[in-house]
Amino acid sequence: MNDRACLLFGHRQESLIGMTLAELLLTEDRGDSAQLVGQIFAEGEAWLPARLVRGDGELLEVEIRGGVISRGKGILQVIIKNVSEQKRREEEVNRGYQTQAILNKLLNLSLENLSLIETLELFIYYVTSFPWLLLEPKGAIFLLGDEPGILELKAYRGLDESLLSSCEQVPFGRCLCGRCAQSGEIVFSDCINDCHDHRYAEVEEHGHYCVPILSVNRELIGVFTLYVKHQAHREQLIEESLEAAASVIAGVIQRKQAEEELQKSRDRLELRVQERTIELEEANLQLGRELSERREAEKA
Repeated sequence: MNDRACLLFGHRQESLIGMTLAELLLTEDRGDSAQLVGQIFAEGEAWLPARLVRGDGELLEVEIRGGVISRGKGILQVIIKNVSEQKRREEEVNRGYQTQAILNKLLNLSLENLSLIETLELFIYYVTSFPWLLLEPKGAIFLLGDEPGILELKAYRGLDESLLSSCEQVPFGRCLCGRCAQSGEIVFSDCINDCHDHRYAEVEEHGHYCVPILSVNRELIGVFTLYVKHQAHREQLIEESLEAAASVIAGVIQRKQAEEELQKSRDRLELRVQERTIELEEANLQLGRELSERREAEKA
């Protein structure tokens, strides 16, 4: 072991000498390392991606390459390269592509012939399908109601039936969603704590990301809440992705609301036209009866 290897592994040289390659790796990768040694002797060289546990417990992504130095003496050399930063960057690029793909789907929601509720239900489905967010396949969207300071449940997925009545209307400041609406900031919880005002029997342990839906002018439109596993870690990248999704759905909601309000206006106008048409038809009938009566009177 050279000094660089000792630095990489986080062990002193005397503690490393005598250890097998498998002892340095994560348990799941140890079987592959044993096959690697055999492959090196059989083919002269080989390589293996693996995960290595440092002396301080830190997990590293590594690339192991080996070659034979002396077959007669059974000596081989292994070079281990730390590729954690490379893997992290590749993962960030993949996340970026995946996030953009989901955001494009959300943008297309405004172009589809769907009601606001159908649009919100699809939004929950798309966001919870982010492959790297590790979200539970459930969530809900609340929008501002007619009554000030009240959120109204508009769409949901995978919620327990008992929550539908208790969460039908949520005042600002109550439970996690109400606190999110009140602050205008993301509210995170990794477990069921005192802030969970709405509970039900036999509820499974879980956490939440509650994200405000804000207009361009930073005015509250609503809140969406997503479920995460118990004791999940709060991550900035996840929050940035959810904020981007919230920004997209805010525009979609405003457009759908405007379209529905316009349709209601058209329906009201059409109804008024129909009512006016009936009134005119009745007036014409009445006028016809009066003219007929007048003619009869003139003949008499």
